[in-house]
Amino acid sequence: MTRYIRAAHPRNYPPNTSRNTTYRSYPHVTVGFSGYEDYTLGNSGHVDKINQAIDAVASAGGGIVEVLGGTVEVDAVINAREGVTLQGAGRGVTIFDSSEWNQNVVIITSDSPGLADFTFRDFSMIGRFTPSISGYASAGQRGIGISRARRIVTTGVYFEGFLDATVFGKKQSDPFDDQLGPLNIQEVVFDTNFIYDCVGGLQGFAWDRVVWSKNSFEKIGDDAIAFLGATNSAPHATSAVLIGNHMKNGRPTNSLGYVGPGIFAKVDGGGNGPETLTKLIMMGNTVLDVYSAVYLANCSEIEIVDNQIEQTYISSIYGIGNAKKLMISFNQITNPNTSASGSHAAVQLAGGAGTASDDVDISHNQVYGTNTGQKQGFNLEGSYENIKIKDNLLKDCNGHSAIYAETATRIDVCGNTIDGDAARAITVSGVDAHINDNTINGTFSVAKIAGTVTGTKIVRDNIGYVTANKGTGTIASGDTTAVITHGLDRTPVAADIHIMPTENPTTEVGSIFITSISATQFTVNVENAPSTSGLDFGWKAEVL
Repeated sequence: MTRYIRAAHPRNYPPNTSRNTTYRSYPHVTVGFSGYEDYTLGNSGHVDKINQAIDAVASAGGGIVEVLGGTVEVDAVINAREGVTLQGAGRGVTIFDSSEWNQNVVIITSDSPGLADFTFRDFSMIGRFTPSISGYASAGQRGIGISRARRIVTTGVYFEGFLDATVFGKKQSDPFDDQLGPLNIQEVVFDTNFIYDCVGGLQGFAWDRVVWSKNSFEKIGDDAIAFLGATNSAPHATSAVLIGNHMKNGRPTNSLGYVGPGIFAKVDGGGNGPETLTKLIMMGNTVLDVYSAVYLANCSEIEIVDNQIEQTYISSIYGIGNAKKLMISFNQITNPNTSASGSHAAVQLAGGAGTASDDVDISHNQVYGTNTGQKQGFNLEGSYENIKIKDNLLKDCNGHSAIYAETATRIDVCGNTIDGDAARAITVSGVDAHINDNTINGTFSVAKIAGTVTGTKIVRDNIGYVTANKGTGTIASGDTTAVITHGLDRTPVAADIHIMPTENPTTEVGSIFITSISATQFTVNVENAPSTSGLDFGWKAEVL
């Protein structure tokens, strides 16, 4: 017998009575095996009964279809309908098992007319995929396929064994394409779900607003969350929030230790430039033992804040192509680049020739390497403008440089603490650079600070890297020279050194001049030897 609920929308049942909201009645029907439900499941045809229930509730204006405890053998597509909440009795209690069914998708929304609301909650889904030799899946199922929706809510759902747990939009050269209609997705909420032993979690090709929060991913072979842009003329995609999610352990193989990339968040704008994908916030996530935590390509307005990332095979945060308005702040990154590849780092932005990345802020992060292999801290390769690398802690980030930036225009490297051994602490090349107020500890085989900068270059007030020093010296009676050890970490030129005599000798010494400037010393000369009292002087050297 059909029950009715009162709520603003069936996905919000039970309602929050504290709100001043208009409620209406929605049907709540049950499906199960006991024989006392509104729709009873027999030995076969389970999905047909569920679709009947969904159609009936949709015809009444929406409501809840609750599938009670038991294993539903999926032998056809479950068609979601406008305003219907598909609800189970709990993860591991209600199970949709499609492991013996040879189709591309289990639940699909594309046959619903117009833009609709869908809600899925509190059940398990078991799928099927066929691994290839490389570890990627050569065939398999998607759990939920969506192409037209006003709002999608998925909460409390367990996914296991799928090619992709959830797909939004179409993918080129994919048999799944024919089952998805025109792309138009407005809002997606994916909350408190568990995705286990799947090749991918979310594959999204077109959306307006996406919120993924408090989900868990384990043994993901490819991308846990992939936002993919206009490689197949998908619409503009904006506003994605990933908050409080947890991912660990890409699916293991014998060679690399992972199947496929095992990436937590992949944002790829495709070939249409950074405006294709915009406004991604990734905050408070924990990512452990994967290939890479974040992959960025051709995107803009990206905030990666307050995440914990530990043990990535390559760069923990890896960006290629254009990146506009990128902020990486308050993250803790431990043991990045376990492959010891010289081309990777905790943060690797590889723009490449002919590309430009603007307004990059890398600040207040903590990076802990293991002092083995090639583990640079921050590595920026390509053309960059308006770069700030400030107030970070980089410990044991050895290799080429703890901080490396090439072809940079207007870059500030300030307030960072670099502790550990490497070839260089900081390498900056480009136009207009300020390298100030950093603390540098450790042994550096080539130089503490290196690089070629045109325009304005200011290097000062760095602890552990001396660019200013002063002292006193004496040219003894009968001599015309005094050798001074300047103690600078950069070799000065004559214009950087100032000499001030502190007495007036009885013998006129003539001109005072500097010669023999080296990385460690310079020589103070006079034309005539001073008298028996000698010539005392003070000196100051400052290299900016």
